Amino acid sequence: MLADLAYGPEDWITESALFALATTAWVDPSARADVAELMGWRLLAAVEAQRERPVTILGSLATVTLATPGLNPDVAGLARDILTADDDVSEEQPAEPELPKKRRGIFRRR
Repeated sequence: MLADLAYGPEDWITESALFALATTAWVDPSARADVAELMGWRLLAAVEAQRERPVTILGSLATVTLATPGLNPDVAGLARDILTADDDVSEEQPAEPELPKKRRGIFRRR
């Protein structure tokens, strides 16, 4: 069931399923190879989806993938590259916009 949920649309359900699978791989060493393979393919699918539309949880998927034991070194490298790219993009973002000045209205102090 978790594998089916992991291949759903890139959202918090997918993220939760992958986290549960990574946890399973830590608890049950016999599941590690299967989970590591699934994580690799799912990360690749998310990267492919990114080409067509923004995948907002790509960085999170990369983080969960890196937490998976027995991961293929090439997949781990891809996950690190994704996280590095996320760091570069976040550094280029402008500072938080200024909050609007206090207005006088129904919530003003008397």
